Amino acid sequence: MRGIKKSKESDDFSRWKNRNKRAGWNDFTGGLEYGEVKEQLTAEQLGICCYCEVMLTEHDCHIEHLQPKSIYPQKMFAYENLLASCNRKESCGHKKGKWYSSDMVSPLDEDCEKRFTYTLDGRIMPSDKEDTSASETIKQLGLNCPKLKDQRKSIILALDNGGNGPEPKYLQTVAAEILKRERAWPFGFYTVLLFLAELHEIPIPQ
Repeated sequence: MRGIKKSKESDDFSRWKNRNKRAGWNDFTGGLEYGEVKEQLTAEQLGICCYCEVMLTEHDCHIEHLQPKSIYPQKMFAYENLLASCNRKESCGHKKGKWYSSDMVSPLDEDCEKRFTYTLDGRIMPSDKEDTSASETIKQLGLNCPKLKDQRKSIILALDNGGNGPEPKYLQTVAAEILKRERAWPFGFYTVLLFLAELHEIPIPQ
């Protein structure tokens, strides 16, 4: 999970809300503004799913409510509550459903990535074994579903360089650009790169 730095909602979205004060979510999803908001959310997340970090495509993502709209209707159109999630049924927004906990690890916490680490077989796990909130977040979001685990494992194996570890210069360049939010790595799973850098003691310029 990569921390998200939220931007300000667009003027078009603000105007739409002012014109449609009694609108429901279905009124919004069919309009042009929905696509524009989804595009803005995706851009501020550097093109990755807010939860699992898989790369998003225009037709394979949806606007996710961190605090579910059915439970927190007052936050239905609150931009700070909106995220872009992948459409996978076994993980992330669709898997999460109506679950929300104030103790969950939130992608809106810019340091959330520090709460997780990985194993070489692609599993995600809490950095601190006693971090029950991180464990519950992994469970509720399905972050160790087979498909995600296999994708992370493939990236780790591809960068492993025949067991010699990642090529330091490449990893440093990509990771530094990600940390500065200057680049969207086309394979997603940015924090897997940071895990490999730490594992092989490759310093990443801040």
